[in-house]
Amino acid sequence: MIRSDLRFRFSRARLAGFIAVLLWAAAVCGLPAFAANPGLYDPDTADGGSSVVEMFGPHVFDDAGLMTDAETAALEERITAIRAKTEIDLVILTIDDAEGKTSMEYADDYYDEGLFGVGASASGVLFLIDLDNSEAWISTSGRAIAQLNDSVIDKILDDAYEGLSSGDFYAAADSFLDGADRYLKPASKPASNGAPLDYVPIIGTLGPIVATFFFYRTVKRRYQKPKKGGNAAAEKPYQVAFRLTQNDDQFLGRRVTSRYIPPPPPPVHINSGGGSSTHISSGGRTHGGGGRSFSSGGGTRHTSSSGRSHGGRGRKF
Repeated sequence: MIRSDLRFRFSRARLAGFIAVLLWAAAVCGLPAFAANPGLYDPDTADGGSSVVEMFGPHVFDDAGLMTDAETAALEERITAIRAKTEIDLVILTIDDAEGKTSMEYADDYYDEGLFGVGASASGVLFLIDLDNSEAWISTSGRAIAQLNDSVIDKILDDAYEGLSSGDFYAAADSFLDGADRYLKPASKPASNGAPLDYVPIIGTLGPIVATFFFYRTVKRRYQKPKKGGNAAAEKPYQVAFRLTQNDDQFLGRRVTSRYIPPPPPPVHINSGGGSSTHISSGGRTHGGGGRSFSSGGGTRHTSSSGRSHGGRGRKF
């Protein structure tokens, strides 16, 4: 009976301590998540009606002059919406001079040197139309590497190829954004003002304090000294002192078992088709990506007096 009562009391004390630890862990882990969150950029509520270009800078760089101002503005608007939904940066770049670099090298360096990306991992995607190497390249960084794996990048390039081969580069860029919007995962939504989750920080803070107080009171009451003049054995039967009168250690023998453990086999790298190939850029950062060569019908390109790139053919008559 005494042992059962003792075991029951110890179980209650351990349970109270376990609950206190859980609530304390919830407070430590939960407070940063539910702290004041500025949320994603919303162009409709920004101070002064600032656009995404004013907040984050432009994300469409038509250095090769392949699109009109209206087309680049339309792409910027789509990038704003996708970035707000996914919290992943998107950049579109056209060039006619790769400066001796491959499309992959140029895309990676442009992304790194432009300080694009969201968060500590600089998550984002850059779509490059490289007329110098006649190649389109998709460079991924951060969380976008896993979300746009090799097979997904191939699908996006397949969809963009029609615009690339026909010389409709706006359609190619717009098709890239269609793929990004389809395959990039939406970011978790922060709790809005006045949401039911607003009480979580209070519970996470006060809960451990209350549980710790009750745990302290429970342990103190179970182990406090008996009152003077009272019967210690009757009041606290498990507090009765005892003394060991004999303590012997007997060596019964030793048994050792040995067996051969073969070395592990060398690792085998298998590409299951669902992963992302990665590489290190010249800036030392990890990127994923893939590219596709294209030909815009074999036409020649030239630069006009205004500095824009043009293609075309003529016939005498």
